[in-house]
Amino acid sequence: MPKCAEKLISRLEDLKKVYNTENIYFATDYPLKDSLRQSFSFHDIKQEYHGKAGILDKIVCTRAKIFLIAPPECRKKTSSYTSMINSERFDLMKANVEGIENISLEW
Repeated sequence: MPKCAEKLISRLEDLKKVYNTENIYFATDYPLKDSLRQSFSFHDIKQEYHGKAGILDKIVCTRAKIFLIAPPECRKKTSSYTSMINSERFDLMKANVEGIENISLEW
């Protein structure tokens, strides 16, 4: 996995230069053992709100200018979640929605 992380960081650095941006939204379903949420706003999240973070991730990823996905060697399987985002991004691009530049791009 370290090579995958290095590849991702390199790709993000390249894209930051191309798009002259510092803003990157990172959404993942990769399991992080014994991890804590890094955002202070999520420390007191109640059980009934857990699904809302996933909905927010999907909205942000669907409407992002660029959507990156892990290459096959860096993921375990095809994600139905990613497939839904790709499908929605395809429809948005087909409808010429401004601001969306790709369906998905492997890093």
